[in-house]
Amino acid sequence: MNLFGEKPYVPYLSECEVSTGPKGEIANSSLIAHSDKFKQDLIKVSEGIYNIVGIGLATSTLIEGKTGNIIVDTGDSVWQAEQQKAAFAQVSDRPLSAVMYTHWHYASGARVWVPEGSEADTPIWAHRKVPQNLSKLTSDLGPMLMRRVTIQFGGHLPTSGPDAFPNIGLGPFLLNPGAKTMELAYVAPNRLINDIDEAEIDGVKFQFWQYNSDSDDTLIIYMPDRKVCINNHLWPTFYNIYTLRGEEFRDPRDLIDGLDKLLSLDIEHLINVHGRPISGRENVKRALTLYRDSIQYAFDQTIRGINLGLSGREIADALPYPEELAEFELLGEHYGEFSHSIRQIYNGMMGWFGNDTAELNPVPLHVEAERIVDGFGGRNNVLKCAAKAIEDGEQNWAAQLMSYLLRLDPEDSEARGLKAKCLRYMGQRTPASVVRNWYLEEAVHLEGKIDITKPVLRTANLDMMRQNPPGTFVRSLRFRLHPGKAQGLNKKFTVRFTELGRSFHLVIRNRVAVFGEGDLENPDFKLELERDVWLKHIVGLKPIGESIDDGLARLDGDRTEFDAFIGLFH
Repeated sequence: MNLFGEKPYVPYLSECEVSTGPKGEIANSSLIAHSDKFKQDLIKVSEGIYNIVGIGLATSTLIEGKTGNIIVDTGDSVWQAEQQKAAFAQVSDRPLSAVMYTHWHYASGARVWVPEGSEADTPIWAHRKVPQNLSKLTSDLGPMLMRRVTIQFGGHLPTSGPDAFPNIGLGPFLLNPGAKTMELAYVAPNRLINDIDEAEIDGVKFQFWQYNSDSDDTLIIYMPDRKVCINNHLWPTFYNIYTLRGEEFRDPRDLIDGLDKLLSLDIEHLINVHGRPISGRENVKRALTLYRDSIQYAFDQTIRGINLGLSGREIADALPYPEELAEFELLGEHYGEFSHSIRQIYNGMMGWFGNDTAELNPVPLHVEAERIVDGFGGRNNVLKCAAKAIEDGEQNWAAQLMSYLLRLDPEDSEARGLKAKCLRYMGQRTPASVVRNWYLEEAVHLEGKIDITKPVLRTANLDMMRQNPPGTFVRSLRFRLHPGKAQGLNKKFTVRFTELGRSFHLVIRNRVAVFGEGDLENPDFKLELERDVWLKHIVGLKPIGESIDDGLARLDGDRTEFDAFIGLFH
């Protein structure tokens, strides 16, 4: 039954062109060509407004005010901000009058613009949710986020040769070229913007609207007197409704609302957080309209498929991405794949369950692998079937078969090598930069050349951590509690930060750690210390036991029992 006008089945990525790029990278030809959008360029958008493209994932914008310059977005790192600042110095030597964040993702180079101690003298504007969202980098899901961000943006991959990446879909790179780490230097905003707001900043009139994009603190920033708008809703690729690194549901309806708001404004120049600016009212309108309609198409047809009784995977397998959309220069699948967004829309609207009740309580994964391998007649037959699949151009099926073998024996060298071969084949053919990186990162990991469980990107610097609410990294212990070791345990733990005069606590009960502020009556353990001593323990710079021994922390409670208690959290 043809429900979507879908094409007949063909093996995944069998119809694509592969070529070699300038770094020696072997990749989908359209992904290599996509790199042209990110050549470093300082663009004069209009009188007194400049946009720098090609330094990191995001652009940065300089707006000349009455007395100085307003900088919008500061990149992913200190290095990127330094490069952007040097570029802007070519066109203006005026002092800084304000900093502005479009959303929390590109606030990590701010210290370059706002030296320590000058925060009170520099207005830093952002949506009111930015501070709490920045805490994601260093608490709660921070370890997962950094591990998967490293993979998503090719942090372990070489900078040249077949496995190097052409670009990252939204920009040329995330990790500074040639570097193996990033220095982050966020500065908290001191001017918080509401969902609808306006302000005059250094003589420039601004209007603000909050519409979700890839974060719930994303601002549309409009300068009505100049007919210039800065946005994070129009990307140089099909929008990533789902990011493989993992994140909360990005509701396409919110993005459509944001694009409709942009269409309602009188915009002569549209500056994009990702990619190059667009000038000319008709060019802006056409780009926004096509982009908006691509999102509605994905959402509406997924809902249609749901109402027809299909599962998320069935919809993703059948729903085509229309050529008239895919051929528009800003709508290629160069960041994520269209089908992955369809699956996420289904999950966001319906949850994980489709229609097959056998999925409700399946056998454990290792048992499934045993049964599948037995059903094929043993390991050798699975390998033979995988070899046949490769001959037929179905590397995705061969990789899946190898996953069954590796679940039974993770060190099976033949299965590891064969799966790596399949993943590299698919990585060299997908048009999506992020998907390519995931394929190749795992391939190189299977070959034993890297360890993708260890993130290259690390965000745990004390300056950023200090800008979180003081109880953040006591509360974050709740996510490290080992439930087996906490069985039957009832303990009270208080941490007092002496220089702040504030206390926070955890109560261990029923295998959970319940967080609160204030002192507890008769705690089992009480620590008194400066906040930085605790933060160094959290990031692994200096275990709390050493700080107690050195007199930097005072413990009330039995030391042996406390050491065992701290061992519950890992």
